[in-house]
Amino acid sequence: LKIPGSSGHPAPRLRPGLIGSGLSQGGAMSAPQRDLEARGQADEASGPADLEAGTVAPVAGEACAEAASGQQPPPAGAGEASADAGAAARKKAPLPVRVLCNLLCFILKLVVIIIVICVGIICLPFVCCCCFMYYRSQGRIVVLDGTKPPSLDDEAKDRINTSKNGTFAPRVEEFRNSASRTLTRTLSKYAGNRPSGNGIESSISAPLNSVTPWECSMKREYLKQARVKACEDASQSIPGHLIITLERERALQQTLACIGPARSIDLIAKGLKINFKDEAAVDAGGVTRDWFDSLGRSLMAEAERGDGHLMVLPDKTLAPRPYDERFSDLYAVGRLIGLAVWFGIPLPIPLGSVTCKFLLDEPISPVDLQRLDPDFVQFRVKPVLRPGGVGDLEEALGEPLTFMSAATELRAPKELCPGGEEKQVTEENKHEYLKLLCEHHLCGDMREQIKVLLDGFWDIFPKDLLTCSGITHRELALLISGYPSLDPEEWRRNTQVNSSDCGELMSWFWDMVKDMSTEDRAKLLHFATGSSRLPVSGFAAISPKFNISVQGDDIDHLPHAHTCGNQLVIPRYISKELLVEKFQVALSNDEGFGFA
Repeated sequence: LKIPGSSGHPAPRLRPGLIGSGLSQGGAMSAPQRDLEARGQADEASGPADLEAGTVAPVAGEACAEAASGQQPPPAGAGEASADAGAAARKKAPLPVRVLCNLLCFILKLVVIIIVICVGIICLPFVCCCCFMYYRSQGRIVVLDGTKPPSLDDEAKDRINTSKNGTFAPRVEEFRNSASRTLTRTLSKYAGNRPSGNGIESSISAPLNSVTPWECSMKREYLKQARVKACEDASQSIPGHLIITLERERALQQTLACIGPARSIDLIAKGLKINFKDEAAVDAGGVTRDWFDSLGRSLMAEAERGDGHLMVLPDKTLAPRPYDERFSDLYAVGRLIGLAVWFGIPLPIPLGSVTCKFLLDEPISPVDLQRLDPDFVQFRVKPVLRPGGVGDLEEALGEPLTFMSAATELRAPKELCPGGEEKQVTEENKHEYLKLLCEHHLCGDMREQIKVLLDGFWDIFPKDLLTCSGITHRELALLISGYPSLDPEEWRRNTQVNSSDCGELMSWFWDMVKDMSTEDRAKLLHFATGSSRLPVSGFAAISPKFNISVQGDDIDHLPHAHTCGNQLVIPRYISKELLVEKFQVALSNDEGFGFA
């Protein structure tokens, strides 16, 4: 309804009931009517309204503006109405724009996914290669528990029985008349260099001046690489680590019991770790060296007592004991000797040239026999070699000389060949007689034992690899046992001192080392490094380098060592006498590890 006014603006918006009731009476306006009139005037001031469409539009925006100018507060619901209006405007965006935005988002997500997939495809071979190389470098882990050794399986029994029942005949070079002069010169050359056989210091009875340490190390590396190549050709995997757990009090017995039945491929690992029960030691090399050293000393001690797997020969070297029936243990001893070469850690047992030539399957020379048993050569070989010596020896014996072995306190004479008791020695066949006599003297009563020991060693390094390497018996002896002698001057030149202001103390220390016996020097080396023998290259090959630290001012403390770092720690003693006293106490109680 339009209510015309004089100015043409719309009249106040009134409810129909109020309009009819107020104006029809023609009287004064009531209070509600006056309010409506005021609102109508305000509407007139704000502008014309479109009432022709029959709708009354709320002016929310204008009300908000009025509120901002301070005229009046905005009506309730004005903010919500404005937000709804904005959302409605966005929804009313053109359809092509919305489609284009959605398409761009999809394309962007697809590009990210494709980039991730491409990077994964490119990196996956590299990651797989790294994982494979890490696995190859670590390899599998073999764990042997000496406290619970496995029993011999059928394969191990067959291996040992085959070795025991095999034939072994050492090759002995033929003796000639000119050999007598050679043997005489050799006897005079080595007469003053016989080993003492005191258990720790037992020298290798072979001249060492012709042996080059560098060549020994190179040949050892060749042997290892050739052995690994042979395993790879046979599709066999070399273990990454070999871990052996033992009790120190029964280390030798438990070691032989666990490495004897094991497969040879499981023993030639890339790394070796030894765990002694009830000892808080982390093996970073020192415990392993101590293990080899203690096993070597145990084998030597048993041989000297006369109840071990080995016996002491006249030249103070070791060989299998005759008539010993512990063939599985002898087989394990052979493997242990091979492992000493494999891991490059000396096993301090004295092996003479005869035993080392057995290991290499080389012929035994008259010089070897002379070095092994000079009395035998002096009284049984040299008289026969002289012209007319057979008759002279028969006259001295008072009986004909036949193809029978020489009788000793431990064994009766035996036939050197079938019918040997009736076969008489003459000037024509005396070289054959001497060859058979020397073979029997070398291994007559221990052929089975020697064969089992050799097969155990050849199980680690096959005989054909040893032949191809060109290694000599002297080099092999050094690789097995290490250097027997310890030169104090060389030791000092290859020692690093980590502390300062200790020149006088170091002088006392090296004076003490010079005054030590050979056995005490070996004990000192074992105390500091875990091994009483040097590597094949001497002190220079000790890794890490032998070093000394001077720590602490408490002179009541004993010296101690970190064998994994080859480090000797000495308190600041105030006199040489106190230094010597403390070292004597420390070396006499050198057994076991706290931390190594």
